[in-house]
Order: sequence, then structure tokens, then C-alpha cells
Amino acid sequence: MPITMKIGWTSRDGAEHNRCAQPTAQRVNVPGSAMTGRENGSEASHGASLADRAPGRVVGRRHWLALAVLAAVLMFLGGFAVFVLRSPTPPAGFSGQADGIVVLTGGPQRINEALELLRNHQGKRLLITGVHPHTSERRLSQLSGEGTLFGCCVDIDRAAADTRGNAAEASRWAEQNGFDRLIVVTSDYHMARALLEFSRRMPNRTLTPWPVSALPDLPIPPALVWARMWLAEYVKFLFAVVAPSSVTRQ
Repeated sequence: MPITMKIGWTSRDGAEHNRCAQPTAQRVNVPGSAMTGRENGSEASHGASLADRAPGRVVGRRHWLALAVLAAVLMFLGGFAVFVLRSPTPPAGFSGQADGIVVLTGGPQRINEALELLRNHQGKRLLITGVHPHTSERRLSQLSGEGTLFGCCVDIDRAAADTRGNAAEASRWAEQNGFDRLIVVTSDYHMARALLEFSRRMPNRTLTPWPVSALPDLPIPPALVWARMWLAEYVKFLFAVVAPSSVTRQ
């Protein structure tokens, strides 16, 4: 008699079978779904990091710009201090004698000082350069109170309209008279630029600076007036140095 065996599964076997029969779930990233939260969070944090760094870059650029401006200002002020403190003066070994005297117009003190040098025989002739075209020789002699010297030893130039023109006319005058040593008379704040232009025109001639105080009647010049004169002249001097072809007016 054949033996019939009833085969059945236990509950444990059924659970194991169901677990194995289930297909493996695949993780699908659907845009906008909850499955992409980690990725979205990563991108959001990256964007926030860039946004946080942007203001720092702007602040950094402003910081370096401020440092550059500060450095430029300090260089300008340092150069100005040197310009004032080292304003040209007669050399220590100057004998007081020269072939000719050149005075640049711009104030009565300049002409009076130049006439005093001529009166003391510190030059053979005097050139007054930059005289206004409508100003006569007689008027100049009246203003200076010196008529005798104007009659014998003073030459007047009315062609020059600026410092460069003064240098050009002085060069012609020195060449015509055969002068190699010149005393240059102008205001103290203007002397550096005057010598710069004169030396360019007359590199082989000896030029002796004779500065005249721009504020002779004031023992202590007002700070604002003094600073305005010297600062304006310092800027003109810088332009004359870096752009020799430009016209810098006096």
C-alpha cells in the first residue's frame, strides 16, 4: 500500500518564502519627492555657503582698495614734505657773483630782490621775464623806485606766459649775452619748478637759486594760505616732472 505523505508548510516557512519572493525595492530619485531630500539639502547648503562667502569677498576688495588709497595719500604727503623741506636755496659755497640775473614776475618782492642783487654788482645785467605786455618799463621803474638801473642794465621780456616760457626766454638772453652763470630769482614755493624748467633749457649753465619769501610781511604765515600755495605748486611740479611736454602755468 503506497504511503501517502502530506506535505505542508509551517508558518515560519511561509514567512521565509514570502520574504524571498518579494522583489527587491529599488531606490528611485524622483525630482521633488521625499527621496531627494538629502541631495536637495546638500545643494541648498552649498548655495548658502557661496552666498555667505560673497559678502566676504566684497569686504576683502574694499579693504585692499582702502589700503591702496591710504598708501597713495601717504606717498603724496611724504613727497610734499620733502618738496617743502628741500626747497632749493643758494649753495653754501656760493660767492654771490654771477654773469646775469633772471627774475620771474609774479610779485613785487621778486623784482625788488633782483634789483638789489644787481645794485650790489652780483650780476652784470638783469632780465625781468614774463612782464605783462601792457606794463611799460617806466611803470616798472616807478614801482621799484629804481630808475638808474633800468636805464643801463635791465632787460624786459614780455613774450613768456608761463614758467616754461620764462626758461626759454632766459636761455635766449643768456646766449645773446654770453652768460654761463645765472642767478634765478623767484618765490620760494616756485623755485623747484623754475629750476627744473631752466635746467632743461640750459643744462650746461650754472644756475643759482635765489628764493624770495612769498609772505614777507607775515612772521608766521597763516596755515591755510601757506598750504594752498605750496600744495598747488607741488601738484604743478609733479606734472612738470612726469609730463615735461605739458604747459604748467605760473
